[in-house]
Amino acid sequence: MYRYKGYKITREEISDRSGEIMMMVRPSMLKDLGLIKNIAGATFIYSLWEGYLEDYSLQKMMRFIKKKNMKFCQVHISGHAEIATLKKVVKKLKPGKIIPIHTFHSDKYGGLFSRKIVQVSDGEVFVV
Repeated sequence: MYRYKGYKITREEISDRSGEIMMMVRPSMLKDLGLIKNIAGATFIYSLWEGYLEDYSLQKMMRFIKKKNMKFCQVHISGHAEIATLKKVVKKLKPGKIIPIHTFHSDKYGGLFSRKIVQVSDGEVFVV
């Protein structure tokens, strides 16, 4: 965590720049979210499985969203893509690196793409 301290942004900075910032949040951050000024009226985009909304922690988050008059948008996404789709995305975006996450075959990416592949395994990162 210390190596990222140069990128730290405070609650005050988030409050002051609320119209410019997008954050990834989870229910465990609810207390911190409650301390951010100008969060009322923000948009909350939910992109996980709909069934998780029944969990207690997300129910608590939903009450917070309602209380703060936030807009709730549910957008279904999937981290599962076929190889043909992955190739289209890489061709369009032309990324400098590809980091396979949530896959059973990250070792095969080197043969599929002509880009640098960063493999993540058990918390270790490998550049191929």
